[in-house]
Amino acid sequence: MDKVKQNPLPLQEGGYGKPLGGNLASCCKIKLKKSGIRIVYKIERLENEMIVIVIGFRRNLEVYKIAEERIKSD
Repeated sequence: MDKVKQNPLPLQEGGYGKPLGGNLASCCKIKLKKSGIRIVYKIERLENEMIVIVIGFRRNLEVYKIAEERIKSD
């Protein structure tokens, strides 16, 4: 998280986050491969903030389903 916090921009902008698509197109993800954890976050460019939407396991795409629900209710 510390590395990403220093540069949360998407990969194509020189950061560490991988852009997501579909309902999560405004978000990026980071994989913690050894633990199987995914972090889904959104960058608020005007306020220079990174908002963590969910941290969880990828199994059954659970982390992405939770992220979609939280984005909808935002």
